[in-house]
Amino acid sequence: MRRREFITLLGGAAVWPLLVRAEVSTKRPLIAILSAIARVDNSPLTAFVQGLNELGYVDGQNAEIVYRFAEEHLDRFPVLAAELVGLKPDVILATVTPAAVATRALTKSIPIVCPLLADAINLGLIATDSRPGGNVTGVSFRTAGLTSKQVELALQMIPDVVRIGFLVNVASEVIIDRQELESTCQRLRINAVPAEVRAPNDLDAAFQGLANDHVQAVIVLVDGMLFSERRRIAALAAAARLLAAFAEEALRANQ
Repeated sequence: MRRREFITLLGGAAVWPLLVRAEVSTKRPLIAILSAIARVDNSPLTAFVQGLNELGYVDGQNAEIVYRFAEEHLDRFPVLAAELVGLKPDVILATVTPAAVATRALTKSIPIVCPLLADAINLGLIATDSRPGGNVTGVSFRTAGLTSKQVELALQMIPDVVRIGFLVNVASEVIIDRQELESTCQRLRINAVPAEVRAPNDLDAAFQGLANDHVQAVIVLVDGMLFSERRRIAALAAAARLLAAFAEEALRANQ
């Protein structure tokens, strides 16, 4: 090999690693989002994307964002999580605890961020609050003892209450609030009447059932799907109260 060809080859070998590093450094980060509700009227998701933009990350320009929506059917999370993990994103935003549980079951290396963590230790998402470890982080929205305080508040508002209904999403992995409520009602000798739902379409029948059971108050346990349906739940609760009032009036008329 002549000297000039050798120098040219050596120079090309020296430049190649630089080109590889430049390509890696300009790679767009891939952000995966697993949401419990649809994109339409999803204000938390809109705020998240706006926050990314304010930090200089714009989808399609210097970042890529992929979405999967369970549309309030939490049983879809495992399949949707598998799709996202298969894309090997740089980070996954799991909007609610069940989404984090489904994602964590598939990866222990991709960072998972959840803004609505509940019962994270018992679900195996973190080791401890002070030293969470692993690949899951986020914000814990649950306050220990809050459900018991809600029962006590109901007693203050309705001193003669003997039956309290509670709305619970049984498709969720979080059961600690239900356990706390039932334990508190048992201690206070109050009947706790569950209304179990899995999807928004179950809400009408749930409140009809609570009205038929003549509960005097209803506690809505913390859940992403129930939170997104809060306006509808308030309307159903008001309607159920009217149904109960009509039932009581009918009973008096027949006596």
